[in-house]
Amino acid sequence: MNPASVGDDDALEPAGYFIVRNDNGAPTLPLTNLGSVLLQKATVPLETAGSPGQDNPAGLIRPINVALDASGLGSALGPNDQLLLFNNAQAGFNKSASAIYYFDTQWRLLGDGTASDRGGDLIPQGAGFIIRRVDGVSALWTNSFPVAALSAVSRKLHGG
Repeated sequence: MNPASVGDDDALEPAGYFIVRNDNGAPTLPLTNLGSVLLQKATVPLETAGSPGQDNPAGLIRPINVALDASGLGSALGPNDQLLLFNNAQAGFNKSASAIYYFDTQWRLLGDGTASDRGGDLIPQGAGFIIRRVDGVSALWTNSFPVAALSAVSRKLHGG
C-alpha cells in the first residue's frame, strides 16, 4: 500500500459518510470510531439537480436513535423528495434501501397503502442514508440537539 494513500489523519465532516467494502474474502473486523459526538445544531446542504434527482449521502451524527419527526428533515424536503434508509446489519454490495420515506404533511413510507403517519419510525444511531432531492432548488437541513432520547442505558462497574 502506498503510504500517501493512508487516511489515518483524515477528518470526517459532520453529517458525512464513508463506505467500508470488504470484497477480498477477509474476515469481518470491528470498526472503532474515535472522536467526539456533536452536541450542537448541525446544518447540512442538500443539493438538487432536477429529474431524476440528486442523491445526497448523509449521516445522522447522534449517539441515539432519532425519530423521523425529530430529525428536522421534513421541513427541508419537497413532496417528491425521498429519504432512503439502509439496513447496516445486512451484508452486501450496492444493496437496496430497506425503507424509503417521503414527507408531505407528515412522514409516509413508500408503498404503504395505509398512508399512515410514520414520524415515529427511527433512524438508527450512527446510520448513513441517502436524501434524494428532486423538488425545487437546493435546501438546508438543520438537525438540532438535544433531541428527545427514546431510550437510554446506564452501566456502572463496581470494583472488586
